[in-house]
Amino acid sequence: MSRIWVGNVPSELCANEEQIREFFGVFGDIHSIQAHYNQADMTAPGFIFLEYKTKQEATSAVEAVNGNSLQFEGAANIKAAIAFDRDNQTKFDVDESLCDLLSGRTQLLLSNPLSQQSQSQFDDENLVLQSLSQRVSSRKKSKKRKRR
Repeated sequence: MSRIWVGNVPSELCANEEQIREFFGVFGDIHSIQAHYNQADMTAPGFIFLEYKTKQEATSAVEAVNGNSLQFEGAANIKAAIAFDRDNQTKFDVDESLCDLLSGRTQLLLSNPLSQQSQSQFDDENLVLQSLSQRVSSRKKSKKRKRR
């Protein structure tokens, strides 16, 4: 099976599966159709996914669409491409620490980027500083209360 994406399709065509099969069935046997369009605004173009039994049929359909071989109103604006197969996408092995850095889970030592400090030391020092700052701010509040 081979899927194609067809974009900028008039909504009237998206809403009519029989017409889709009529226009695109000449390139091969269509196994499935998924039409996406705005039902509230039929003037906005939509897109469809067509699944052909063979890659050759799908390629023929894409070439015909992009070569403006289709003969119906609005066909000149339609574009097509072979759709990505999401099940067989290439998986990349990425270092977990890099993922943490990119996703914001790792704090950078902005004050000294060349520091040899480990992350656990950095975290421990942050906790100590937070604790001290809370103590200082609570003492200032208690002194203000005593003055009143």
